[in-house]
Amino acid sequence: MGMFDSFLVKHQGQEVEVQSKQFGCFLQHYRMGDFVQLDSATPYGVQGYVEDFKLDYRDPDVPCWWCVLVILNGCFVDYLICDDKAEARRAEGVMVKLW
Repeated sequence: MGMFDSFLVKHQGQEVEVQSKQFGCFLQHYRMGDFVQLDSATPYGVQGYVEDFKLDYRDPDVPCWWCVLVILNGCFVDYLICDDKAEARRAEGVMVKLW
């Protein structure tokens, strides 16, 4: 399975874990305002990342959601939950421009 980092976000009234292998993969849990640990130099400016997640991976009927993560100078500053990947990709571009 490999190592990953987790971003804790609110979705449907509960805290959920969105996993990512796009960062340092140090098995860290991040909340908004935390600085993300990277395995290379911290990118300057605003970066957007899209990750998928489910509320229950054991149930194949549970829908998949998409989360846009926004990182500003290494700090987790914003996120948005979307229904599908295309919507998340569009939102990622808009969020990066707005930040």
